Amino acid sequence: GRLLFPALPAIALLLSAGLDAPYEFLKHPALSGLRQLMKLYPFPYLLIAAAVPFVSIGPAYARPELTGTGGASALVRWTGAAQIEMVSSESPSMPIHPGEELPLVFRWLTREPIRLDLALFIKVFGADDELLASTDTFPGFGMFPTTSWPANQVIVDRYRLRVSPAAHAPVYGEVVVGFYDRATGRSLVPTNAGGGRIVRPVVTRARIVPANSEGAAPTHILAADFGDEIGLRGYDVDASGITLHWQALRKPAADYTVFVQALDSAGAVLAQADGRPRHGAYPTSIWEPGERVPDMHALAWPPQTTRVAVGLYVLESGARLPLTGQRADSVLIDLPR
Repeated sequence: GRLLFPALPAIALLLSAGLDAPYEFLKHPALSGLRQLMKLYPFPYLLIAAAVPFVSIGPAYARPELTGTGGASALVRWTGAAQIEMVSSESPSMPIHPGEELPLVFRWLTREPIRLDLALFIKVFGADDELLASTDTFPGFGMFPTTSWPANQVIVDRYRLRVSPAAHAPVYGEVVVGFYDRATGRSLVPTNAGGGRIVRPVVTRARIVPANSEGAAPTHILAADFGDEIGLRGYDVDASGITLHWQALRKPAADYTVFVQALDSAGAVLAQADGRPRHGAYPTSIWEPGERVPDMHALAWPPQTTRVAVGLYVLESGARLPLTGQRADSVLIDLPR
């Protein structure tokens, strides 16, 4: 965008000439009123030009604000060539759709002046480490380098990251942050409050859901409810496994694990696949009432498989969610022959 600045005078001149051209056709006496009105056309542009520095350019290039420490303690601490603490982070409570901007707020603190201009990276990961959004910049998008940070004051640093339009959703994205020296490539080491090293500093998470909440309809329709919390509305099955189509009836009370069992005609378990929905990338505890979630579970079907048992349980206790109105805790699905 800034590369257009040198061309703006020429663009403005040509635009003015283009807007002035119709004025020659308005010299007829019958069009005198419209001719007078045309003289006013520059004023809206003058108002826009006067407002843009305050409404758009100013906020975009504003430096992060400073606040008192207020006895802030570190959630994550980066050490090495400098020491930086994150005292809090914020992500939106409302879901974000692929292609939209994800607003993030980080609050930094340093106990002593920093002598290096450290770069900052922010990455948002989805299932199987899919990169959903990222930026690599200096703090404050370059407006507040670390060498300018005052000691013992919290720095409120805001960012907006564009989520990839091709992001696989729904997913509970992990926001990972780090600092490094661009001159040497050396990164600061992230640690927790107790000094233990953090391999992957996830500072917050964000719900990313499809713009179309209904999603693709299942091939096979079902109507089974587990504990009045989660409904199974259908499934798709192929040689690689089964895709379950869940719907939250209300906000689930726990992070449930799904079990899928391949059964023979006598009901014996031939193979089993257990896992949290969407490979753990979208836990049930964040589902909203009415939300639909497609959930694929890979399973190689033994030749003797005739049916599939599907259910939900709490991993820590093993307690299964019962089927509403039935003395059972799993749905039995007959495999198509």
